[in-house]
Amino acid sequence: MLIDGFLSAAEGGSPREVSLFWWQGFSGRYHLTSIFALKNFDCREPGAFVLVRRESNGERTPLFVGTANSVSDDIYDDFGDETMRAIRAGANEVHVSFNAECPWLCDAMVEDLADGWSLGMLRRRRSALRTPAYA
Repeated sequence: MLIDGFLSAAEGGSPREVSLFWWQGFSGRYHLTSIFALKNFDCREPGAFVLVRRESNGERTPLFVGTANSVSDDIYDDFGDETMRAIRAGANEVHVSFNAECPWLCDAMVEDLADGWSLGMLRRRRSALRTPAYA
């Protein structure tokens, strides 16, 4: 667990604990993300996101990656079909990387994870940060 002051400052409250997860991409590089439950997810900050199915044994499978200006809004507004497909496939977590000050880092993460996990049904789509998203 880590104190995530960025989220707490955005909410105007005291810091809260947030679980973290490292995703490895095709390049071999690891990308740090904060983990949130998909149910009642609320994050109006920009960044890259991964919709994830977490199995009962703790194993995690990425189902969709993309970027957004307001993650909790845009996963439904800009990526509604992909998000619903991920939910039907068992998505129960959202992993977010907050690199809004460097949009090219978000782009690189999305590309790297999409390539590294060979996400099926690859379909380019422009998001709010002008980067492709993959499902």
